[in-house]
Amino acid sequence: MVIECKHVWAHISGYLDQTLPPEVLEQVQKHLEHCEICSAILDSTRNILILTADERFLNCRLGLVSGCMLGWRRRCGVGT
Repeated sequence: MVIECKHVWAHISGYLDQTLPPEVLEQVQKHLEHCEICSAILDSTRNILILTADERFLNCRLGLVSGCMLGWRRRCGVGT
């Protein structure tokens, strides 16, 4: 089964946390192999997580990150 980008976006967190069921993990990995947009979103999300773990970054307003992620999810239709 082929999944669309919006479905991959909904699984980015589980993919990074390694909590996806095996069949979903396989679908997401296959999609990421050929989709530059989803691969970029995955890399960006990973970078945000790395930055938020950095104490220097935590000095900025934490609401900025959650606000950006909420806006991104709304624009992409994720979770709707």
